[in-house]
Amino acid sequence: MLRKLYRKPIGINRLKKVYGGRSPGYVHLKHSSKGSGAIIRRVLQQLEKAGYVRTTEKNGRELTNSGRSLLDKTAAELQKSESENKNK
Repeated sequence: MLRKLYRKPIGINRLKKVYGGRSPGYVHLKHSSKGSGAIIRRVLQQLEKAGYVRTTEKNGRELTNSGRSLLDKTAAELQKSESENKNK
């Protein structure tokens, strides 16, 4: 979820659309269903408690500087370990 918030602020309704799936019995995208708002809300509340996300006035939730730093550090670690594995 932090990756979704990295680029721009996003609200719960938009996240419900992203994490939703297909309606039972249908194949096409037009028959899609939204994800659970309660689960998304709880995850975002936990991230707010941890200090990685904050609520904005109009745009929903956005990353704090510590949240952005966490993702940057994680990406750097993955890139470093990937390059080490490539060299072996």
